[in-house]
Amino acid sequence: MGAIRLLGNGGARLAGADLTALQTLIDDYVAVVSAPRSALTVRKGATADIDALVRQTMGSQTTGGQFKASRGSGSRL
Repeated sequence: MGAIRLLGNGGARLAGADLTALQTLIDDYVAVVSAPRSALTVRKGATADIDALVRQTMGSQTTGGQFKASRGSGSRL
């Protein structure tokens, strides 16, 4: 496989190995940039699961199957 010419006739030449290395760097960059967003999504899902489990557990421990948080507790459910 020969070199690939970029930017017209006077452009830079890149060998296949150079393109592979560049693509690896680009992929690594995309992974790093998207990591915080992915972490937020995972954390949001875990928080929703925990909230549902707490509500389910508390609901089964009270009569009537309903749970209301007291206003002065300082915690939000």
